[in-house]
Amino acid sequence: MLEEVLDEFLTIDGVSAALIVGRDGAVIESASAHSIDVDAIGSMVSTCLGSSEIIGGTLALGELHDLTVELDKGPVYLAPLTTNEIIAVVADTTGTVGHVRSELRKNRGRLVAAL
Repeated sequence: MLEEVLDEFLTIDGVSAALIVGRDGAVIESASAHSIDVDAIGSMVSTCLGSSEIIGGTLALGELHDLTVELDKGPVYLAPLTTNEIIAVVADTTGTVGHVRSELRKNRGRLVAAL
């Protein structure tokens, strides 16, 4: 079921990959429109989100809700799903983070239930 929900993210214009990653960087499940190094991405996702949470804590700004990394060829959207799992969605320049956020709001319960 987890893979099915991740596949739904691939129907969003511009989205090329969706991954569920553990806090340890291990990829739990992924869906991708093309070949990617999911293990390397998983490790970087965990580090990036963890570092951002530390920044928020150090500055006493509260909990991290999500993080968008804007790159020349498109955004990477990261969000904690649970205390132990993170979702990462990779898009190209035609993808919009708003659509990704909407899909996550719609399917968060299904994703968490499938973990």
